[in-house]
Amino acid sequence: MTQKFPLGTLKILVPTPHIPIGYAPPLMARSLGYAAEEGLDLQVVAAGRPHLSIDGATKGEGIAFVNMVFNFLIRDQGRPFRSFYSVARKQNRSFAVPADSPIKTLADLKGKVIALHYPDLLEFAYAALAGENVSKDEVTFVPLPGSPLDEDVMVEFMRTNQAQAIWQIDHNYGLFEAAGLPLRQLPAPTIDRLTPCACFYANDDVLKARPEAFAALGRAVSKATVFAEANPEAVVRTLWREIPEARPASADEARAMRRDLAILKHRLRLSKFDDAADARWGAITLQEIERWQNFMLDTKAIKSRRDPKDYFINDWVPEYNKFDPAAVIAHARDYQVK
Repeated sequence: MTQKFPLGTLKILVPTPHIPIGYAPPLMARSLGYAAEEGLDLQVVAAGRPHLSIDGATKGEGIAFVNMVFNFLIRDQGRPFRSFYSVARKQNRSFAVPADSPIKTLADLKGKVIALHYPDLLEFAYAALAGENVSKDEVTFVPLPGSPLDEDVMVEFMRTNQAQAIWQIDHNYGLFEAAGLPLRQLPAPTIDRLTPCACFYANDDVLKARPEAFAALGRAVSKATVFAEANPEAVVRTLWREIPEARPASADEARAMRRDLAILKHRLRLSKFDDAADARWGAITLQEIERWQNFMLDTKAIKSRRDPKDYFINDWVPEYNKFDPAAVIAHARDYQVK
């Protein structure tokens, strides 16, 4: 009897309490059957927060899906953690303020209160500020109330000036826009130039043991991302169908669709690689890793310099891109969510 999934199971550990629309492409790789076509049993689960996603990956229990900054922080701790597929090319972490705020630069944040959801990313925030000569004792970080998808709670917190800025992930721009308080990103030259951003990571030994499975995963996610660009509404409706926590009440569906489409389209823009040194799905280059490591060392976020090749593997990029985008786009345009 033919084995249904000859490449076995891979589990992506999404670093949030449930799977939101910004993390939809891996879910779609499973839902659309792209992973199964590869002979891969792909599971996508909510790990809860970034460090739980990372812990699972370092223990060999799954694939972390987090910001590239953790590639360096975790390696600096001596733990086995390596990136193998770039999901978001451009930086998805930023400081933002309400659009009408008088704050224009990171230097203007001195003496201000900055809200954030995940303290896991605090070291990255300090490093970004240090790159613009703002020390950690010149700002105050406080928790942003509500879950990462409670836009009304977050907006009220900012409208009442309980914080003057947010250190946030990119999907907040869509959430705040949908709730009537557009945000403006503050330029942060030292981190804005760093690519790639969000990546997939796994334990070194697991990567060595299962190259065909990881190559298949990358190809399936690449296809799913092309599908999402061609039919984003189908992606939103599939997420609602499969993730109960993401499903809006019927009376809120129109607003929720506007919100989720805004979030997804913003995330997909970050995934574009037209201006990348290696313009292929999933690619990570040695030069990019060198720039990241120099930034982390210059801002004292890490202590030790390593061979850049210790941080990533790029061997399977040709396999990630071995598919026909036109066929995927045609599939997306004809697709109906049942």
